[in-house]
Amino acid sequence: MSKFGENPDIDTGSFDSIWDGGGVYSAPSVAQLHDVVSTSASDAGTIQDSGTATGGSATTLIDSTANFIVDGVVAGMFVLNDTDLAFGLITDVPDANTLEMIIGMQSPNFVTGCVNASGDAYRVITGGATGAWWIHIQGIGIDRLELEEFIVMNGLTIVPTVGLYYRQFRARAFGGGGTTGMVGVMTSDGQTDATTTLQIIDGNNQTLMAIYTVPYDKTAYLGAWRAYISKRTATSSVVRLRVGDLNGIGYVAAEPIALNTTDSGSAGVLPIAPFKIPGGADIWVEADASANNTGVSSGFDLILVDN
Repeated sequence: MSKFGENPDIDTGSFDSIWDGGGVYSAPSVAQLHDVVSTSASDAGTIQDSGTATGGSATTLIDSTANFIVDGVVAGMFVLNDTDLAFGLITDVPDANTLEMIIGMQSPNFVTGCVNASGDAYRVITGGATGAWWIHIQGIGIDRLELEEFIVMNGLTIVPTVGLYYRQFRARAFGGGGTTGMVGVMTSDGQTDATTTLQIIDGNNQTLMAIYTVPYDKTAYLGAWRAYISKRTATSSVVRLRVGDLNGIGYVAAEPIALNTTDSGSAGVLPIAPFKIPGGADIWVEADASANNTGVSSGFDLILVDN
């Protein structure tokens, strides 16, 4: 797991979290549904068809109960496999019951070889020439285990998540051929406490947040971590990596990185022995600055091991 982020506007007087929402990050107080929305109507997809697969492979999806031709499914649309959390570009509709994806199904992390199988829930998605059609959200659920899902965007209209999220730590935006991704700014806000848990800035197409929560069934080992002054209004910055509870005590878990613009404005730490972090712990990076409106970016690498 590699986590990285940037805060483009750090001011003096306090430590701000390294994430694209700016300021100090506030995590949800309890597991809850989240409302996902964009500031642009162009960030929207349309569900052309949906159902349950009766078979398939890495390059096909079969639904013997469907009539894809009558339903208007054509090449250039996408299949979202909501069970396997994979997607594929439709390249042909050879008959009423079959979709072909010659490039194959892939995960949101662009790992190929995902397979459509009998019983998998799917949706066929289309959209406009601009904007994101759907996003993929990753986080931790009410049981403190990994939780993820696809959200089909609806522009300025809120789309609630299916899952109850205790933490959300990554989202990526996707669209069809010719689109360059999100037009507006996407946010995911908790319905219970109104926390902005995720934010994607237009043009980035994914969250930039040096924040992560270790699932309860995993143990994390912290490897290298690094920091950079990305917008040099300040001459110096101190960057700290914390482990603990985002809503409680956070312990400085590694030696702070001191940055200055006299040198390169970047530094990294590679510990001799990876630092062990238990399941359930939050990990986040924060920074200060010697002048207002400073940008700081940071990232860290983890090895996750099953308990």
